[in-house]
Amino acid sequence: MSLTHLGLFIFAEYLQEVVEALLFYLLPEAEFDQTMFRFLVREVLVQGVIAPTIDKICDPDYMNQNIIWMVSHRYTDESLYSTIHGIEILYQTSPNHGKL
Repeated sequence: MSLTHLGLFIFAEYLQEVVEALLFYLLPEAEFDQTMFRFLVREVLVQGVIAPTIDKICDPDYMNQNIIWMVSHRYTDESLYSTIHGIEILYQTSPNHGKL
């Protein structure tokens, strides 16, 4: 699903302007002045990279699957306790301890 299929033409135009500004700072002047090259790179980045990434990240099913994965695979009780213990040690050894 791309941005054009979602009917978000205004957002697609905004992304094009953002990428155009990035290209201005990233490309050498000679390459930026080549209109066809600049448009091709801009459209590949917007339609081939940025738009699909935004669509994927904003998909509720993708978000739910990531939350479930993080909860079920990343944190066990032991790792949670060791993380909290590590934070306590950092807090106690910080120079600002007790000043908050």
